[in-house]
Amino acid sequence: QFLLVTMVVETAGIDQGEAKQRRIPAAATATCEDVDVAPDDECKSHRSPPGPLQSLVKRVWSRLEDMVAISVLFASWVFGYIYATEELLQPIDSTAIQVWSVLCHILFALAILSWAGVVIQGPGRVSHQRGDGTQLPSCVVAAMAVGRFSQERPFKPEDGFCSTCDRWKPVLASHCSVCGQCSLWMDHHCNFAGQCVGFRNLRCFIQMLLYTQLLCFVYVPLLVRRGVQLALSQDAVVSFASAAIARFLAFGLCWILLLRFVRSMTQMVLGKVCAGWPSQVLLQKFKSAFSYAQLLEKEIAKRQVVDHSSPFLLELQRTLKRLRRQSGGIRGIFNPNDLVKSFASLFGAPLSWRWLMPLLPGGSGDPLQPTVVDRDACNAWAALASLLQECHDLRDAEVQAQQRASELWEGHICTLVDEAEKHLRPPPQAAVMLDQVVVHPVSMKSMV
Repeated sequence: QFLLVTMVVETAGIDQGEAKQRRIPAAATATCEDVDVAPDDECKSHRSPPGPLQSLVKRVWSRLEDMVAISVLFASWVFGYIYATEELLQPIDSTAIQVWSVLCHILFALAILSWAGVVIQGPGRVSHQRGDGTQLPSCVVAAMAVGRFSQERPFKPEDGFCSTCDRWKPVLASHCSVCGQCSLWMDHHCNFAGQCVGFRNLRCFIQMLLYTQLLCFVYVPLLVRRGVQLALSQDAVVSFASAAIARFLAFGLCWILLLRFVRSMTQMVLGKVCAGWPSQVLLQKFKSAFSYAQLLEKEIAKRQVVDHSSPFLLELQRTLKRLRRQSGGIRGIFNPNDLVKSFASLFGAPLSWRWLMPLLPGGSGDPLQPTVVDRDACNAWAALASLLQECHDLRDAEVQAQQRASELWEGHICTLVDEAEKHLRPPPQAAVMLDQVVVHPVSMKSMV
């Protein structure tokens, strides 16, 4: 119901945006490669914009995965809470069970409130008013020059324009095809929240993962205790015993799947943040450029003679080594080499007990003017960009040299052919004499 109401409210804005989408100024479209807008004469031949009902159906269909995921999440919450209170946290008159019950309820409430924070706060959307635009430090601008070598999603250190949202698009923003909007520092789209995770709600998302993981760990002794009770029980009614075992197995299976999912997501998110990548989309862009550099390194190494590596190859290998992390992955441009400071910028406050409070927005400072950067990593990325540009310039020069050599060779062949034709062609005087010679048939017969 929440998603349906949201989509109905957004439908009017979408209809207006589609009506304005075809009237984008040419100056805005000329500065961004991501914009794909047809000319005015082609727009007239297009069909008319869909009505409110069609837009609503389209939105519902695009959010189908979100609806299914949220339904599964709520069903698991209800089933887990009922099973925990009715069977795991029994008997309630025990002091240990009472303490454990309070702890479980606190963690369960914190996890739900953190999920609500992800939904309510949102990732941070791009405003209609551009203002001063994105102002990146010079080292970050130099590092993002490597974006033109990204094979999957090339990018530039300049702001662009999003034709779908009909507004300007900052460098550190990405468009979500599910939400239909651009998000600041977008990490990913969370189907279980029906919301993108980005600059403002990444804090709540991390809290939700940590509280859920703690709740799963708290359930461990309760599950062990319940399993022992079922194994030692001698219930006279077989149906009751089998039903209790079925509920226990169902809850245990859900617990295992939830713990594995939450742990993998926690490791991925925390590892990415610790590496200096608050945005998964930005990480994928830089990773694509890094993979291209690795392929280029292997290609150049195959052409080199053994023990005679070129200085360019050695410099490329040193730069790639600078960008690799010892724990795996690649270095981020927003890691200040201080883990506490990095999470402080992510949570929007210095280290304190307030980090445990849900429903609060994260992110400190202006997302369009980041200040917490790793200058050494930025310099390494800038060096990689210059090396790749040098390699492309050398390749272009080589191609041009081959073209010039081919043209010269074709010209030389044409000259040789002309000279050969001149030598094989008879002189003009001999041609005239041959034309004047008349052979009599009788003399020809006598000669034979």
